[in-house]
Amino acid sequence: MQDYIDKKQVEIISHEVHNKERLFYLPHLAVKKIANEETKCRKVFDVSSHPPSHPSLNDAFEIESNLLPDIMATLLRFRLSKISTW
Repeated sequence: MQDYIDKKQVEIISHEVHNKERLFYLPHLAVKKIANEETKCRKVFDVSSHPPSHPSLNDAFEIESNLLPDIMATLLRFRLSKISTW
């Protein structure tokens, strides 16, 4: 967590601030591969969690159209001719 504090992505707050201001928390947990003893713990944040009647962080992101081509159409075009083109 110190890395997040150093990069100013999170901050430590006092009890006075905690009781006076509106704050937002992201639940998180540490994940470690059992197979590899030298792997560092990886922090995983639950950005889909949210307080009642408020959007989650996932909901707050703007949803844009899919920029990837339709995979089925691409495969069919690829297989229909001797020379494949996009």
